[in-house]
Amino acid sequence: MTENGDYNDKYKTIRDFISGIRGWSHPPQALPTRPATFAQSGITLKKIGNWFDFEAQTINASRCVQNPVAKTFEELNQAMGFVKYSIVLNIGGSVLDGSGIRDFGYVFVNKKFQPAFRAPQAERVEVIAEAERPAIIVENQGRQTWETIKDYKVRFLFKGRKF
Repeated sequence: MTENGDYNDKYKTIRDFISGIRGWSHPPQALPTRPATFAQSGITLKKIGNWFDFEAQTINASRCVQNPVAKTFEELNQAMGFVKYSIVLNIGGSVLDGSGIRDFGYVFVNKKFQPAFRAPQAERVEVIAEAERPAIIVENQGRQTWETIKDYKVRFLFKGRKF
C-alpha cells in the first residue's frame, strides 16, 4: 500500500495470489475504497523549533512511563507514531547499538542530533561520558502482517543489556 493508504498493483497482485490459496486462514476481503487525495503547491516550510523545544507542550505527562527496561510499542499500547526512549547514564565509556531498530530511530545525545538508526543498516553511537543523556525517538512506520510475525520496533543494547 502507498503512504496515503491507497493500494497499488503490487498489493492487488499479492491479494490475487492469496485468493487462489485453498484454506488460507485470512482470505482477502474486497478492495477498500480509495482514500481522497489532493495536491497542494506553493507551500514553503519554515523551521520553528525541534523536538525538545515543544516536548513539554506536546507530551501528555500522564502517558509517560518510567521503567528499568524499555517497553515495546505493543506494551505501551502505541499502535503508530513516535515513542521517545531516554536515560541518564551513570557510567561512561560505552556504545549505543541500534541494530534492533526496525524502522527509524532518531538519536540525540544531550539534545544534539546524532546519526539516525535506520533499518536494516542501523549504526552504533559512541556514548562516552558519565551523565550524558541519550534519547532515541523511534518512529513506527506500520506493521508487517501481525498474524504471522513479531515485528518489534525497538531493541537497544547498552553494555550488552537491553535498553
